[in-house]
Amino acid sequence: HSHHLVAWYGTIGMGGVIHTINPRLFDEQLIYIANHAEDRVLLYDKQFQPLVDRLKPHWTSIERYVCFDDGSFDALIEREDGDYAWHEGPERDPCMLCYTSGTTGNPKGVLYEHR
Repeated sequence: HSHHLVAWYGTIGMGGVIHTINPRLFDEQLIYIANHAEDRVLLYDKQFQPLVDRLKPHWTSIERYVCFDDGSFDALIEREDGDYAWHEGPERDPCMLCYTSGTTGNPKGVLYEHR
C-alpha cells in the first residue's frame, strides 16, 4: 500500500518514531507492545479493522486511529498546506522501534537511529 511509505517517511521526517507491529501476534502481545511503547497513533489497513476494534479498549496510549482505506488517511494529508520543513535532529535520535519475538517473556523493544 503506497500510504505506508508516506506514513513511514512522514513520521520519521517530522522527528517521530515508526513502530511496526506484526498483526499475527497473539492479542496479549499486541496489547503489551502498543502499551509498552506508548504508541499514540495507529495507522492500519482496513483488513485489520476487526482486530483494531477488538483491541482498542485495551490500548491505553493510542489517541488516534487512522485507516489507510476508509478516507481518513487522505483527509489527514489533505488538511496540510504543503509547506514543510524537514526535522533537523541529531543523527543518533531514534527513528524506528521494533520488538523482538519475546521467546523468553514479553517482547523487548529495540530502537533504531537515523544514522
